Amino acid sequence: MFRPNFSNEPMPEAPESQASAEPSYAPFLVALGVTMIFWGIVTSPVMSAGGFVLFVCGLWLWINEIAQGWRK
Repeated sequence: MFRPNFSNEPMPEAPESQASAEPSYAPFLVALGVTMIFWGIVTSPVMSAGGFVLFVCGLWLWINEIAQGWRK
């Protein structure tokens, strides 16, 4: 819970955090692919096929970025 600091004491420093990952389109592609897969079940198999391609590409990008982070 957040408590305001009304005393004259300085606020404690936040602990050093690890370097944050750079923004990526991979999660968006995975989510869009899953959405298109399920939309394609309702509409047409072509939509599902496109969604599957986007899902696989996004997942590959995401896993590749995680692997590169581990290598560093």
